[in-house]
Amino acid sequence: MRILVSALTVLIATMTLEARTLNWSDAIQMAKQNSLEYQSALKNYESVKEAQTAGMSGFLPRVSASMGASHGQVIGSPSTHGYSAQLSVSQNLFAGFADINSYYLSNTKTQQAKASLDSTLSRLSSELKQAYAEVYYMQDFKRLTSDILRRRKENYENVKLQYNMGRENKGSLLLSESYVEMASYDVMSAENSSDLALDNLKRILGLPTSEEITVDSNVPRGNEDIKSVDFEQIANRHPDVLTAQYDETMSLHSLKITRADFLPKLDLSGSYGYSDNRFFPEKDSWSVGLTLSIPLFDGLRTYSSYRSSSSTYESNRLSARNVFLKVSSEIKKSYYDYMQALQKEKIDRNFDKAAIMRAEVARNKYKNGFINFEEWDIVETDLINRQKENLSSERNRIIKQAQWEQAQGIGVLHE
Repeated sequence: MRILVSALTVLIATMTLEARTLNWSDAIQMAKQNSLEYQSALKNYESVKEAQTAGMSGFLPRVSASMGASHGQVIGSPSTHGYSAQLSVSQNLFAGFADINSYYLSNTKTQQAKASLDSTLSRLSSELKQAYAEVYYMQDFKRLTSDILRRRKENYENVKLQYNMGRENKGSLLLSESYVEMASYDVMSAENSSDLALDNLKRILGLPTSEEITVDSNVPRGNEDIKSVDFEQIANRHPDVLTAQYDETMSLHSLKITRADFLPKLDLSGSYGYSDNRFFPEKDSWSVGLTLSIPLFDGLRTYSSYRSSSSTYESNRLSARNVFLKVSSEIKKSYYDYMQALQKEKIDRNFDKAAIMRAEVARNKYKNGFINFEEWDIVETDLINRQKENLSSERNRIIKQAQWEQAQGIGVLHE
């Protein structure tokens, strides 16, 4: 029985420690389900959208019902009782156009909240893509550093053999030994960087840091056949530009609402009720009336508010233009960076292939004494640098792709 329990314990522990393997589609779905920032952005938009109904309140009547009871006595007189029940209705007929602008203001707030949500989603999409690509890169980089360490050790043995045969000097042997130590350091550094990259990805995916994960495929290549780009059109629909434009629109409506305080207001009201000295009252009454309110002077409060709203509108109008120019510049830069990263990746891939072939030829030549250590060392060092650069270029291409998508205000979390 104890043996069975022990076996089950080991099995459960093994299953617990087994790393979860993710692909790119898994990461997207997990980010949507678990990301706290993603969920917070969605809830904020839903909150503003629900509040949009309040903008209709200026067009609807106000209805209220009331009931009252009173008891009193004048000294020397009998006590009195009073009861009342009343239904009141009021409807604004003209409010200086404040009601229609309040409606437009609430609609614009909803549109701005949607633009803010899109901006957040594009940023989170970019962060997710970069974090996922970093994890995949570090997995490959760890394998590469381990392979480089193995290669450096083999090279050291070759140099040591040549040194023992009297065909190599002490300096070359010490340099080869230092290369082995440096390669060991790179392995350790890659392990640490990989651990940090995994923590960052787990944060974005909403996973506990204790959970072990691996990724089995890189981010799919996006659209790379981009022949022409209308930067101005992209900027016009960018969430940050739209948010700034909505700020301008909202400040204009707020200005019109403030200006409404200079204009008269017309209200229609009516009531129907009962009153009596006993409960339930039986004597009914009703009333209908029109009220015209004309503002004359309120201590300059309305005037000051109007001037303040006017300055806010001008400020937001200039800010919207500035945001458009800034975003347009960032879009163009992101596009150029992405195009250059694509080309750099192709070039480094070819360099890597050439360096591998040169290194194999150079190693055989050094073993057979056709080239000296310095010549061989140049080829070996170039190979290692090219291999690292090739991996780095692939990662950089994905990063620039993510930044290009964010510059357009799009991303995988919008889908």
